[in-house]
Amino acid sequence: MKGLMDPLKSTVNDSNFKVAVSSLDSLAAMIENAGAALQPFFKAITPSLSEALGNMKQQVQGAASRCLTAMMQEDGAGRVFDRLGGCFKHKNQRVRNQVG
Repeated sequence: MKGLMDPLKSTVNDSNFKVAVSSLDSLAAMIENAGAALQPFFKAITPSLSEALGNMKQQVQGAASRCLTAMMQEDGAGRVFDRLGGCFKHKNQRVRNQVG
């Protein structure tokens, strides 16, 4: 699973928004279908998802939100918000708005 997560994590914030959205959609589908197997990776992918929330394209922001929602359903909202704690003071206003 790690061999698949590393490339996905790096393409989530790709400058090409179509690549980023595809990666986020794939990640959301993986979390929904194999969430328990991916729980060890949630901490590692959360920073990439928070950066995707700050993307200028709404499609990327929406796809990142879907991933975080899937993570919340699998791992619990409290744990995901604990991982996103630093985003409330993020330098990018879009990240702060999406998280808050």
